[in-house]
Amino acid sequence: NQLMLGNSSDALVEARAADELIKKMKIYYEKEGNIGTLYTQDAFILWLIGTLYEMDNEPNDAYLAYKDALTVMKKDYAGFYGTKPPAFLAEDVVRAALKTGFNDEAELLKQENQVSGQTFELLKENGEVILILGVGESPFKTDFFITTAMTDGYVMKIAIPQFNENPNRIAYAEILGANQQNNRSELFEPINAIALQNYKHRLKKVTALAITRATTKYLASKGAQGIAKQAGGETMGAIIGLAANVASYATEEADKRSWLTLPHQFQVARIILPEGKHQLKVNFMGSGGYQLSSQNVTVDVKKGKKTFVSLRSF
Repeated sequence: NQLMLGNSSDALVEARAADELIKKMKIYYEKEGNIGTLYTQDAFILWLIGTLYEMDNEPNDAYLAYKDALTVMKKDYAGFYGTKPPAFLAEDVVRAALKTGFNDEAELLKQENQVSGQTFELLKENGEVILILGVGESPFKTDFFITTAMTDGYVMKIAIPQFNENPNRIAYAEILGANQQNNRSELFEPINAIALQNYKHRLKKVTALAITRATTKYLASKGAQGIAKQAGGETMGAIIGLAANVASYATEEADKRSWLTLPHQFQVARIILPEGKHQLKVNFMGSGGYQLSSQNVTVDVKKGKKTFVSLRSF
């Protein structure tokens, strides 16, 4: 949002805060043995942090952030979420290495990742437009109920949150410039896959907590029934026990909190253009190669600078 407002210095402040948070996040999960989640680092944010460092002429910090992003993509995103690194990410690492003077490392990275490093020279005389595209809708939670009758007639209801996927029709976006150069967006942040895979990873623990919660309600109900029985006899005890069971059954609900305004995924497209104002056409494409919708964007490109465009499509 700071970038969209043109506040690059404020955006960098946010990036530094995010950088510190991600470092603490990594230390915490390594200390805990990665218990409870597969999501211990965020490659998309690491890349965005690196981009802001590069914009602020801090190539060494940019290099470290880009390199971390590439490592996380190769290790976690490819392994857990089936998402390979976008082609431009390794190019960013190489360019930052060259800017830092790590020439030997840059050559090694070129060979390992099969990139040219050409943006190091191209971006000296041209500008770059970075389009961040939020497409589709994130998954949402509903209740999944398990009901069982106890031997004393008490009906136990257990609620477990269940993630439901919102199918995404947008496969990619085509970006057409004035020179008819065609650039295709690449998947970077698979929010849907991250949410669903982590849900599966935590399901046993979530289920155990739900069973514990339902059991606690059951024991509380039996306790209230016993007290009522002592005070008012069998009938009063039965009434209180039934009332507690009905209340427990009616109020049992899973924790369905989730961030509903997030997209299904974030895609990123990069286009290098000469200085000046340019008209871009962004075509959102389906998996069959047919156009679903389009948006026109005007960008003012500056030599050696990055211009961000953020688009959201449902």
